[in-house]
Amino acid sequence: MNINVTTISSLLPNMILNSTDDNNISCGETLSEGEIYPHIPGLVLEFAKILYGLVFLVGLFGNSLVIYVVLRFSKMQTVTNMYIFNLALADEMFIIGLPFLITTAVYKYWNFGRIMCKVYMTTTSINQFTSSLLLTVMSADRYVAVCHPISSPRYRTPFIAKFICLTVWTVRLSVSCHII
Repeated sequence: MNINVTTISSLLPNMILNSTDDNNISCGETLSEGEIYPHIPGLVLEFAKILYGLVFLVGLFGNSLVIYVVLRFSKMQTVTNMYIFNLALADEMFIIGLPFLITTAVYKYWNFGRIMCKVYMTTTSINQFTSSLLLTVMSADRYVAVCHPISSPRYRTPFIAKFICLTVWTVRLSVSCHII
């Protein structure tokens, strides 16, 4: 499985990967102890572990709360909240992967196997691009709502918002399946 480095390089630690060349990376065997983060000081790595843990706790709570509130209360199912709900779902995918990164940093190798490596890389990729697409959709929605306040209610309905979100997820999942 080869994936372009630009799609996941900012989110995936080097210790999971076995570099084959400058442009492609793959889920490989665990690297030896000396090859794991050789250029990162120990203090920075410890700080990253703590920061990942805090982001996991706060992110899991916050995104779960957003998902619960939008699903639980029908008055919260507005156009803007549909986009926020889907953004929270995408972010939850990333948040759930953080314990894998923390564990990998603690034990200094990826001990979850090749399949979990592929699952992690896929969900991270889906999160990254889905979040970007949803933020773009939210920006376009805000533009329409502010600049065209009279005609926008025709286009800004919960049904259309759900359809747009479904389209974003479908496009992103189909691209992810193509990558795998």
